[in-house]
Amino acid sequence: MHKCSKETHDKCENSALCHLCDGVRLYKNKQEERAQKMKQREQNKLEQRNAAFRTHKDEKKEGMAFEKVVTKKWNAAFQQSTKESNLFKQSTKKTMVQKPRIQVDPPEVKEEVSEQKVNPVPTISLSTMGSTTTRKEKPIVDAKRQVNSGALWYAKGDIKTQDYLMECKERGTVNARGEKTISIPKDWLTKQELEAFQENRPYWVLPFRYKNDESIYLVKSFDQEIEMYQEMRKLREEIAEFKNLNSMNV
Repeated sequence: MHKCSKETHDKCENSALCHLCDGVRLYKNKQEERAQKMKQREQNKLEQRNAAFRTHKDEKKEGMAFEKVVTKKWNAAFQQSTKESNLFKQSTKKTMVQKPRIQVDPPEVKEEVSEQKVNPVPTISLSTMGSTTTRKEKPIVDAKRQVNSGALWYAKGDIKTQDYLMECKERGTVNARGEKTISIPKDWLTKQELEAFQENRPYWVLPFRYKNDESIYLVKSFDQEIEMYQEMRKLREEIAEFKNLNSMNV
């Protein structure tokens, strides 16, 4: 006797073990299992489609490549500014003098003294200045990519600098007129602002670019932009005042 209903018993492909089954535990039907998997797959796709943050496998790889581009470009700008600021500074390169080499002068014809030739005496002479060894300064690394692209709770965002937290976005959406577009949901901005606070960063930005386009653009807080612009104007005025004082002293 089986403990399940007749309908369930007829569909079960494991009916030979009815005496061991409690009516549910050993029930098996491959067709129903396949249908359940397909249903679950469709449900997962629907959830991803409706989610505010969707990361597919291809998008994840492309997103990581974009993060590397942003990080490299940010740090390269620091290297360029460092080189320009050092143009008029006095050189601090150290010159290494090579050890003296022993040079044997070629034998010359000497006057005979008591019919004996005087053997040439080896002379020691300093070589010319050796090659200048330059110390390679360590490159300034201000921007660093977060572990696992910010998926960990203790490392939010994609890129972190001394003052910024960045979340990189790259999209290739094209509208009906063939124009490249990108939508910026409000959730992206509020999430980035919160994560910047959690990472103890005063500023947050959202770098983005269109696929097959090298230009990088930013989405940021307008209030922060006003604050930074006021600070820049203040520094410009202080620099101009400092230059005027130096010119008067000279």
